[in-house]
Amino acid sequence: MNGIHLRAANEADFETIVRINDAEVEQTSVMDRDRLGHLDGISCFHKVACIDGKVAAFLLAMQNDAPYVNDNFAWFVSRYPTFIYVDRIVVEASSGRNKLGSLLYTDLFAHARARAIPSSLRARQSGSCAKPTSSGWRAAMAWFASILPHAGHCRQRMRPTSAA
Repeated sequence: MNGIHLRAANEADFETIVRINDAEVEQTSVMDRDRLGHLDGISCFHKVACIDGKVAAFLLAMQNDAPYVNDNFAWFVSRYPTFIYVDRIVVEASSGRNKLGSLLYTDLFAHARARAIPSSLRARQSGSCAKPTSSGWRAAMAWFASILPHAGHCRQRMRPTSAA
């Protein structure tokens, strides 16, 4: 994994992030630059994974007290006092075999642990669990299941964007 690193997203990344999201809009939701700016502003975790300096994936998450208007987020607010909500994670299709999603999730969980946020991965709706498409993702989900006391479900958006 030479040349791969994670860092905080910044405005210079927004055009690329919107492009990566647009390529997988059926798996996420529409997000233009203004919407991304808003989501970035209320997020507690917005990181990019870069390969040789080029943004190839991103993860955008909100903490429970974010002023986020979203039905799925509201569902979690009504049930959990403290949580981090993964709004979207998207890996560029051409980078699917680099385990960028796993790296971003590992970093997110370290972020949550450092803030004493309970670990729980829950589905908003039954039947929304995605099937990981590579051994790296299967390993990542197994790792999450091993550390999460209430694991067993995943949100639809918690998946790689291609079967690369």
